[in-house]
Amino acid sequence: MLVRVSKAVGVDLLVWSGLESPNELSGGKYTHVAHFDAKAAVTQYAHDIGIPFVNVQAGCYTINYIEHWRPRKQDDGSYAIKLPYNLDDVCPIIDMVADYGLFVREAIEQPAFGAGTEVLSCGEMLSFRDAVAQLAKITGKNIRIEQITAEQFAVGARIPAIYAEDMKLTLHEYGWYGKKDIGPSLEHLARKPRTWAEFVREQDWDTILA
Repeated sequence: MLVRVSKAVGVDLLVWSGLESPNELSGGKYTHVAHFDAKAAVTQYAHDIGIPFVNVQAGCYTINYIEHWRPRKQDDGSYAIKLPYNLDDVCPIIDMVADYGLFVREAIEQPAFGAGTEVLSCGEMLSFRDAVAQLAKITGKNIRIEQITAEQFAVGARIPAIYAEDMKLTLHEYGWYGKKDIGPSLEHLARKPRTWAEFVREQDWDTILA
């Protein structure tokens, strides 16, 4: 509806936050990552009706480690983050609150982008394992990461296990952005986006872990 209305009123440029389609990347193998595929469908629809738009894709939110993957206290007093993904797979980490606007501004202002292009937002490329290692070092807390099954993750996350499994396999085989080069998206920013370590240092982890 948003795309149709934008087309009807003749907007000069629609900035849209899309994602890759695991279904398309995998040739139909991974069909259950609904929130990625749904955004990709809107992107395709915008292309099909011919509206001038730029797709500013969002990376993996830093706040996921607080809201969805928060370290949980274990019986031995340590903390654990338990995820179904391959722990050495790398994702484009981004602090959306602080930095996503940098990429939107780039999409609007820079001649290299604009209508018909896409921008891949990223503060830092980082594996799940390295992110948690940095978190433990900076906070001084005994925090570890464990890989669990999709079925185990689904119970706590209240999502279908097949979603978690397809997401894991998509990340492992194709990456967050389908192996696209993020370099051009980092060339014209008004400032450098924050790293994961910078984000971690600004959080009140005593309260988060309490």
